[in-house]
Amino acid sequence: MLFFIYGEEEFLSRRKLNEIIGKYKTANPSGMNFYRFDFSSRGFRDFLASIETVSMFPEKKLAVLENVFQNKEAEAAFADFLERNDLSENKEIFLVFYQAGSGLDKSGLSALLKKKAACQEFPRLEGAALARWISKEAADKGAEPDHGVASLFSLHFGNDLRKISNELEKLACYGKKITKENFYLLSPVFAQSDSFQFVDSLLKGDQARSLFLLDKCFESGIKETMLLGAVASNFRSALKIKSLLSKEKSSDALAKKAGVHPFVVKKLTPFAKMVSEEAL
Repeated sequence: MLFFIYGEEEFLSRRKLNEIIGKYKTANPSGMNFYRFDFSSRGFRDFLASIETVSMFPEKKLAVLENVFQNKEAEAAFADFLERNDLSENKEIFLVFYQAGSGLDKSGLSALLKKKAACQEFPRLEGAALARWISKEAADKGAEPDHGVASLFSLHFGNDLRKISNELEKLACYGKKITKENFYLLSPVFAQSDSFQFVDSLLKGDQARSLFLLDKCFESGIKETMLLGAVASNFRSALKIKSLLSKEKSSDALAKKAGVHPFVVKKLTPFAKMVSEEAL
């Protein structure tokens, strides 16, 4: 069987590759017939010697072939090999051609693989496609993002899907509802000391220190939208807590009614008590 995995989005293409390898290893636990070649430093003969070796283990063979297109000699040799050997229906040998990045030649081996192999392309995700992926990734981790949260991730992390996935994992462990408040509370883009202290000093009404820290935030390259979002989230949560303080005594009950995490309630309750609703 032939597989061709390629495209600009390396995080997703690599995930798919690892999924294929994982399924193979589950079905063939000895791993003695698993081969991996990086053709930026290996040649076609290395592959041929391994694939033609008779194994003492009666398991299917899997060969992962990376960066074949960076080695013109190997690329031509594979094109010739696949023309002479029809492996598209072979259930004993699995070849996975993996190529991250862009600029694949549309002829030669690439065209042959697109005709004979099971192909999956992973283009770079942007705009609505990126937002949909963020929502699905959160759901796969057992969490649900609030409206607008996907835009926050794309705004602050761009197309770095690995970083987005890691942050979603962390936020999903913190709470099954991924809110803007939790994003700003836990996100590394905001967890830098200057920005965190800026919001804290602003909540305390320390104008001089707030202005000093705001200057430092701008100097370190922190975006205005991120700071504004963090400030708005904290004041919005403080308003919710303020409106419930006379009715709810416990932090857990407050958190549930306000729809914010207990940690946020603990952090903002003293501030909410100190400042009037009009001032907020």
